[in-house]
Amino acid sequence: MAEETTMWDEFLDPVLMVYHMTKYATTGVTLFLLVYGREAVLPIDESYDLCMRDRMMQIVEEVPHIREEVRCMIRHSQQRMIENDPKKKKLFYIGKEVLYHDVVKEKHYSGKLEEKWKGLYIINAILLNGSYKIVD
Repeated sequence: MAEETTMWDEFLDPVLMVYHMTKYATTGVTLFLLVYGREAVLPIDESYDLCMRDRMMQIVEEVPHIREEVRCMIRHSQQRMIENDPKKKKLFYIGKEVLYHDVVKEKHYSGKLEEKWKGLYIINAILLNGSYKIVD
């Protein structure tokens, strides 16, 4: 056990290789592809039968398209994050059913197990500064 804990540095290269070869959900591509313009090829994988010049031209043509696709996927992912933001102000309309949050009960420790939301109310009017008039 003690020998394994002193040999941690020998595992860095394989771990980094796996990290760079992992396809991420946000971008849809691997870090290796973004940096080098191609997928990583291991010795056990098939090799390309292209000459060096043809392969370079292929990379030069493909990389800008790959990067643009990744930019679009990142923008899409960021947009989803913005839409799903819990801090985002919710807009309500007249006639919508809502719950009333009792802030007083949230601040006191003694009311820890009490319900912090009151009944079902209907929005009757929209006031200034995000305020609403509600009725039973």
